[in-house]
Amino acid sequence: MTEPAKTIEIQSIIDTLVKKWYLVTLPLGISLIIGAWLYVVLPRTFEATTLILVQPQEIPSAYVEATVRSGIEERVRTLSQEVMSRSNLENIIKEMNLYQKERSEDMSMDLLVASMRKRIDVDTRGGARGQTSSFTISFEGRDPQTVADVTNRLASFFIESHLKL
Repeated sequence: MTEPAKTIEIQSIIDTLVKKWYLVTLPLGISLIIGAWLYVVLPRTFEATTLILVQPQEIPSAYVEATVRSGIEERVRTLSQEVMSRSNLENIIKEMNLYQKERSEDMSMDLLVASMRKRIDVDTRGGARGQTSSFTISFEGRDPQTVADVTNRLASFFIESHLKL
């Protein structure tokens, strides 16, 4: 024979929680204390991202021959290598007075440039028919104003480099 199914009533759940209140409140309290401690102790990081749209040539190729034949992904990769070169990043570090503490401790510029490269992310985005129609540049750091300024500077380098091509 099958046993009748037991039903759980809301009142029995409430009675159990009242009797065993510490099973709920202690883990909740400990989690809140750990969360507040981590919020105070861990450093805050900010990320600024800029989106650059890529406009395809609008003049028909019968009138004007396209000057650029490579795909957008390839151009973005080429521009990324140029913009993220050691000399450009070193200029940004010096002009924007980044890594003040490390520079005062005579840390090598190669290490500072490598650290900055790790904080920069260039990501292409797909458009119609699988072609890239935009890309984003992101930079991560601790001071929100500096992060925004560096991201804008990197974006302007991308645009200037593209115009030179």
